[in-house]
Formats: sequence, structure tokens, C-alpha cells
Amino acid sequence: MSFFSRQLLLRVVAALTVACATGFTAESAIADKIDKLDGAGVIEFFGTIHLQEGNHPIIDLGDAHGLNEANEVAIFRAEDMHFRPLCSCRIEESFATHSVPEVPAGIELKDGDRVVYVKTLSQMGTGGAFLESFLRQQLIKTAERNSYSTFRQQDEADSLQSYVSRQPRWVRDRKHFAGRMRSPSVTVRAADDMIPVLSQVQLLQHYQSRGVLIDRNIGPNWLTVMNALKPTPEVVFGEPRMTNATTKEASSKTSAATQPPEPIDVIERRAERLRRESVNILFTRSAEERNLAVIVLAALYVEKPGNERQWIVDQVRVSQFPSLAVNDQFIEDILKILKRVRTNEQG
Repeated sequence: MSFFSRQLLLRVVAALTVACATGFTAESAIADKIDKLDGAGVIEFFGTIHLQEGNHPIIDLGDAHGLNEANEVAIFRAEDMHFRPLCSCRIEESFATHSVPEVPAGIELKDGDRVVYVKTLSQMGTGGAFLESFLRQQLIKTAERNSYSTFRQQDEADSLQSYVSRQPRWVRDRKHFAGRMRSPSVTVRAADDMIPVLSQVQLLQHYQSRGVLIDRNIGPNWLTVMNALKPTPEVVFGEPRMTNATTKEASSKTSAATQPPEPIDVIERRAERLRRESVNILFTRSAEERNLAVIVLAALYVEKPGNERQWIVDQVRVSQFPSLAVNDQFIEDILKILKRVRTNEQG
């Protein structure tokens, strides 16, 4: 690296340090206790896909947002007031404010596709530790690449400052979902729009923990994004957002843990019938609305709730289509699918 480039990098590092120093307040003492807590809250990160020349995709999130090489992100596409899961991508190369995804074969990303990933506060560390790690990374990467771009220096400083200033409060609040961070291209409204689909992801994660086969019922895309958005196995404090809407009756009736699992061939035949009946009965609905009906009914066979109608309403309420929970016709149609599948299985 040339003397000029090294001097330029040092000036940039100094500028970033000064910009972030304001975040170190008296609450730093609280932040430093993070390793002594029983787990850490989940932080959700939001970004977008941008296609460069030659249709090469990049993500507008990078080292300054805690997104590093080998991390995995989930990608969704907005479609008519809801989101469709596309895939998960491993980060091939990460820079200060953007990263390059390793796109799976057969997947074509578009400008504006939404990118989400999660980390816990314990993974990110204190504000001071995160800032120090970032600056060390940039020094190493600059030496390797023999260049340092100051084009998005302010974005770097803003992202670092955002984490440094918020982290002590997130630790103090001890919530399951501590908070969120956004790239410059993602507005507050755009991030809010994704909360319902992330609630549905958490619902699917719960179903999977109960033994429901996600990919066999609604396809591999949902499985890949929900696996990418699982926090680390460590304990996290607070309650997941999807459990807030479940009823006492529903939670008290779950008995799958004591029931022997059904044979795979039985599950696969039922999944096929659920999909077929959902297409026949919900033919005016979108593919994702039909997917919701299928996976809720697949979970119903596992959960065995006492009040099936109310349980279905509760599940739909925490999906990405919460308004359908008060749509009597939609709920009746789901129950009709259930009745037809049961009739077929009985004989």
C-alpha cells in the first residue's frame, strides 16, 4: 500500500473514531456487562439488492453493519402487498458498506429485493469492541487490496454510530428482539413492512421445532430463509413476537412431544392433498396465502388443539397476512380443506 493510501486510511479511521465517540456515554458500563448476561437480544438487519454492471448483485450492508464473509442472509421479493422467499445467500466478500453474495444456482436476483439477517448482541459485542473490530478489519483489508474508498465514509460513520449509541439501551431493555438496523436504502416504513413476514418466519421456526416438515409442505425456499434467520443456539431473553398472540387454550393443548411421529410417506401424502385442496378451494388467493393455509393445517395435525377454529385464527394472526384472521371466508375455506383431507384419509 502506498504512503499516500496509508495516510488517507489513517485520516478516515480518525474521522470514524471521532464520529462514533459520542456514543460512549455513562451507559457504557451497562454495555460492558453483556458477557455476564444470560444470552442476548436479537438484532434484525435490513438491506436491499443492487445490480451492478453486468447484473452482478451486491448488498448494501457490510462490515460496518456487522455483515462479514461467510455470514448467511435471507432474501425476499415484494409481491402485491406481501413477500415471497427467494433463497438464502452466503456472503462471499464483505467491504465496509456493502457485500457480495454467493447466489445459488437457478436464482436470479433483482434490484430492490429485500435482504435480512440476524445477529445477537453477544455476537456483535459492546459498542467499543465492535468499533475496534471494524477498524482492525479495514486496516487488514486495505493492506490486502491496496486501496481504500472514502466514497461512502459518512455511511460507515453513521452505521457505526447507530450501533454504538443504541447498544447500551438494547442490553438494558433485555428484549428477545432487541432492535434493528437499516442500510441507507431502507426506510423506516420499508423495514416496518417486513415485520409481518418475519413474524411468519418465526412461526415456521416454531412449527419446525415441533416436527413439522416445512420443505415438504410449502417448499425449500421457506426452509432456507427460516434457517438463515435463526439466531445462534444460545439463550435469548424475552418472548418471541409470534407467541404473544397465541391463546392459553392453544398452548395448553400441544401434545406433540408425547406422540410418536407419523411415517414420512403418510406426511408426504397428506402434504400433497393439502396442497391440492388449497389450489381447488383457494384458487382466487395468492400462492403465499395458499402456502399459509397448507402449513397451518400441517401444524394442526401435530399440535392437535382443542378448539381448531380459534387455533387457526391465532396462527393466521401472526402470519404475514394478519387481516385474514378476521376474514371469516378465509377461515372457513381452511376448515373446508381440513375436512376434505380428513375425509380422504378416513376412506
